[in-house]
Amino acid sequence: MPLRGRAGSLVWCLLGTLLVHGLAWGAEEVLRVSIRGNRRIEEDAIRLRIRTRAGQPYSAEAIREDIRRIFEMGFFTDIQVDLQETPGGIEITFIVQEKPAIKEVAFQGYRRLSLEDLQKAIDLRPGAFLDLAQIKANAEKIYRAYADKGYYAAVVEHRLETVEANQVQVVFQIRENERVYVWQIQFEGARAFTDRELRKVMETSTRGLFSWITGSGVLKQDVLDRDLDALTAYYLDHGYIQARVFKPRIDVSREGIRITIPVEEGRLFRVGRVELKGELIAPEPEIAQLLTLKSGEPFNRSQLRKDVDAIVAFYGNRGHAFASVTPETRVRDPEQAVDIAYAAQQGALARIGRITITGNSITRDKVIRRELRLAEGDRYNASLLTRSRQRVQNLGFFEETNLTTKPGEDRDTIDVNIQVKEAPTGRFTVGAGVGSESGFIVLAEIAQQNLFGRGQSLSLSGRLSGISSDFVLSFTEPWLFDIPLSAGADLFNTRREFINFNRDSKGGALRAGYPLTEFIRGTLKYRFEEIKIGSVAETAATIIREEEGKSTTSSLTAGAAHDTRDNVRDPRRGSLSSLSAEYAGSFLGGTNDFYKFIGSTLWYFPLPLDSVFSLAGRLGYAEAYRGRLRIGERFFAGGVNSVRGFRPGALGPRDPATGDVVGGGKELIVINEVIFPILPSIGLRGVVFGDAGNAFATDKGYDLGDLRYSAGAGVRWISPIGPLRFEYAIPFNRKPDEEKRNFIFTFGTFF
Repeated sequence: MPLRGRAGSLVWCLLGTLLVHGLAWGAEEVLRVSIRGNRRIEEDAIRLRIRTRAGQPYSAEAIREDIRRIFEMGFFTDIQVDLQETPGGIEITFIVQEKPAIKEVAFQGYRRLSLEDLQKAIDLRPGAFLDLAQIKANAEKIYRAYADKGYYAAVVEHRLETVEANQVQVVFQIRENERVYVWQIQFEGARAFTDRELRKVMETSTRGLFSWITGSGVLKQDVLDRDLDALTAYYLDHGYIQARVFKPRIDVSREGIRITIPVEEGRLFRVGRVELKGELIAPEPEIAQLLTLKSGEPFNRSQLRKDVDAIVAFYGNRGHAFASVTPETRVRDPEQAVDIAYAAQQGALARIGRITITGNSITRDKVIRRELRLAEGDRYNASLLTRSRQRVQNLGFFEETNLTTKPGEDRDTIDVNIQVKEAPTGRFTVGAGVGSESGFIVLAEIAQQNLFGRGQSLSLSGRLSGISSDFVLSFTEPWLFDIPLSAGADLFNTRREFINFNRDSKGGALRAGYPLTEFIRGTLKYRFEEIKIGSVAETAATIIREEEGKSTTSSLTAGAAHDTRDNVRDPRRGSLSSLSAEYAGSFLGGTNDFYKFIGSTLWYFPLPLDSVFSLAGRLGYAEAYRGRLRIGERFFAGGVNSVRGFRPGALGPRDPATGDVVGGGKELIVINEVIFPILPSIGLRGVVFGDAGNAFATDKGYDLGDLRYSAGAGVRWISPIGPLRFEYAIPFNRKPDEEKRNFIFTFGTFF
């Protein structure tokens, strides 16, 4: 500001001089125009701003305008004009003084933010001309960077240090002070909703127990601005169409930050008359069934948009790709009502033109096309296009699947472009653990889900410990004979050393599956297994001693699964439910006779802040129809996919004489999880969970009073080397003979 004041006074003195010379010289001609004093600004750039030219009549008004135009360039602190009278005319020299240049930008006093963070926060760079307004603006940007981290009491000042001739160093001096959290959010003028209800709408929140992890309680201006929009939308979605949410007051004290948000609610408006008009492709009652906004209910702007989308989808699913629906509203203020008319235009019927697939360097086009629910030439259907994209994504071969449409070459065609980004489909997974009985345990799996880009899967898994070994080789062809008939085979060989006996088994299975509906798939499986029970101790339970020797299981299993998950790799909504029935008997060539039923369900529900709640349940029942149900077919609870916090197989009926866990003919497992982001940018997520379950004797009911419970937390990370899982579980109501296992750790890699 002092520079501007000095420059202004010089200009006025100069203007007086010019007026005197103008009176003396009259309309003499300008002989020459020169420029002096510029070092960094090119002379041509200055001349472009000057209108006075050699050969023109001298004008004091023109000189005054030239001075103003040069000042507007923003590069100079002072401009003087030297006028020399010569026999040939007047020589004019503009003498400029450039602003100092910024040689360096430095920061002092910072500790909570890194130097890189501070440099990213500002746009002031070395080499620029000194601009005090810009420096003050950048000091504010540094302050905002601190405020976004909770340091709302930070102070940012600046000073200038001369380092060379006409060059300065800008130093930002920072006093960070202590982090300040939001401790109270209150509303003025809110009557229709409580403060608690309105706070739930906001992303900004008060400080909580886990603020150091979640960042809650930190005030960010951009987030608060979005919250104001969200609050306004909340009122509009509850009938308060005249509601206004004003700029909040922010008070900082020792307790923290108090945010006060003024609200002007207005009156409650309800839906009045609702009608459909325009080009209706179905009877009005049929289309009206799609509408959720009903007469007499509070007006809801978001629901109005959903109703419009529902009508457009209805038209789109019947081939009208270019349909449009315009909601026309009329406010009847005295009645506090909003009349709604949905004006529809059907557009022309469309069909699918060209379908183009890009981005698949490994996966064959055929593998993708067979998942599509529309083919070239079919009538356009918006829902089937959405389902097609979902099916391609659920193959598990792609990180992203984008489906876009555009008008085709013909006016009535829609071209479809499917762009995929392939993900690693090979997997090498290793898990490790320690058990009090088995010692160190290593689990490994190598698998390829998209063998040679054909969609086939091949895997080999193994588990080794001091007392056990398991090996399984599996292969699956998802489209046998180019129809959606899946076929697969498994080979396995397992060995387990128990305290009182050893169990060895080997065998194989053949599998087949076929879609019964869009979301239900039927399966059929044949299994043959040879079992050997040996090294039985004299102190072993009676059921174990009676099973010593060899036996065979030959069984058929029929099942069905209903899958509506939105994404099989990272589901956020939908469910996966299955039911299977297995029958084993001597008529199939085996010696074990039993039947087994297993039902399971897994549901996903999206939560705020990109979190997901999942609820899983499993119910099992098995019984021998000849002899006794063998121990290998019984249910045992506990472990990573059962009741965490208990050793695998630690729960279930026990032999009354020896206390050995001998398993049961019934099983009930319930698993609850909430998965939330910790660092979304790197795929780090947290999980809190609660498990319940047990196995029960066949001749007894599912005793809910005998369930075992556990709870815990952990982190899951899709790291550069693959998926990592760390969980800690605490078992409840554990009996002394039920072994616990608190810590769970697995890791792996993709290829």
